[in-house]
Amino acid sequence: MNKEELLELLKDEDIQKAVLAIRKSKIKKEKKLEYSIKEKDNEIEMLKGLVEKLKKCFREEEVKSEKLTKDIDIKNNKLRELEELKNRLNFGIKDLKSKNNKLSKKVDFYRNTFEKELNTYALYEELNSSTKSSLKGIFKDDSLEGFLACGVQEKNIGSLWEYVKDELREEKNSDIKSLKTIFYFFFDSYKRAFPIYKVQNVVVGDEFDNEEHIKTNSGSVSGKVDEVVFVGWVNSKTNKIIKKSIVRVK
Repeated sequence: MNKEELLELLKDEDIQKAVLAIRKSKIKKEKKLEYSIKEKDNEIEMLKGLVEKLKKCFREEEVKSEKLTKDIDIKNNKLRELEELKNRLNFGIKDLKSKNNKLSKKVDFYRNTFEKELNTYALYEELNSSTKSSLKGIFKDDSLEGFLACGVQEKNIGSLWEYVKDELREEKNSDIKSLKTIFYFFFDSYKRAFPIYKVQNVVVGDEFDNEEHIKTNSGSVSGKVDEVVFVGWVNSKTNKIIKKSIVRVK
């Protein structure tokens, strides 16, 4: 078909209608396609926005997760430190208990071994100030060691006995019972060191004798021994009286 024939055909009304219908259909399809493309573009943009939001949320959650991980690590490290501290403290407590038990055993040993010494020193410590002042010439050192060292010396044994004797005869010193106990403690130690000396044998009911006894200010002038108030001592080999016993006569 040549050009002229094609032009003639296009002049045909039916052909023109058919061509127009095809064109309209094509335009309609193009518009529909264009609309569909726009819809898809909108969907793509919306999805892009959603993806960005999701990325942002993910980044935020990732930051939170990292922070939580760091916090957990810090807390775990702190927990380990506390656990180590607890272990050290438990070890320290165990060690202190062990040392305390050893010290308690030592204290019990010394208390049991030196019970008399400690009790006697406690009596000395409880003496009133006036009595302690009077004993300064005998007990020159108020420490436990000084007290024990001074008390067993021979001259101090005699001086202490004389002081107790004088206080007994005065009958005014409220510490007299403690003083007698202190003297007996030291005299017992003195006897062990010097077995030659022994307590004078005086029995209630014995006849009072100025050569052997010292009478208290109270009681009868003569008669029988009613009470041995304070013992004296003698040389067991020679039977020489070193200190006469103080007695109450009835």
